[in-house]
Amino acid sequence: MSTTRLPADARRRSLQDAAEQQLLEHGYTATRLDDIARAAGVTRQLLQRHFPTKSALFLSLLDRHRDGLLAIISNPPTQVEDRRSSASAAARAWFGYVHEHPFVAAFLFDDATGDPANAQRHLQMRDAARNALQRALQDQMPAETPAVHLEALAEMVRSSAVGLARWHSNHPQLSADALADLAVDRWLAALQPLGECSADQNASGTTAGTPPGHETRRP
Repeated sequence: MSTTRLPADARRRSLQDAAEQQLLEHGYTATRLDDIARAAGVTRQLLQRHFPTKSALFLSLLDRHRDGLLAIISNPPTQVEDRRSSASAAARAWFGYVHEHPFVAAFLFDDATGDPANAQRHLQMRDAARNALQRALQDQMPAETPAVHLEALAEMVRSSAVGLARWHSNHPQLSADALADLAVDRWLAALQPLGECSADQNASGTTAGTPPGHETRRP
């Protein structure tokens, strides 16, 4: 057992790293707190001072990687020449993160545990990712774009990125950067017609399927 005394934050990261590796190797159900403690070189008692249950430790891993991915979406690169370059840089960072952290594709995108608390956290993470994408897209679309169109586009980007990331975990022959550039080309191709549609609807004073006077606008 390790006798090195670490600051609390460093100890938590060490325990999370050990847990992540155990979960990847053995899956959620088969991984025990004793296994994680042994891999981290600590006692189970010390492990449980930081994470009382396996679910608490697992949720902390979801949160850590959720925050890592949201930071990429919420803080896109600014020193780029045009919209495509900005989108490509952000997508490369996002797919690169997923590629470097196999836990993300294995556990972050869908609940693979059967634990209701974990399943609820996944739903919250999907909403957070969609909302972050919607905010990022606001500056790329006409100001009059209906909120529902932005949300639809954000969900298209989110769900397709997740699907491509899952696919890429089994097809490493395509680099993460190449996959990101391919995805960006398709997303931008979809974005332009939505912008044109929004402009047309603004001119007519309606949104699709909405009677005049009942439009939903962004604040």
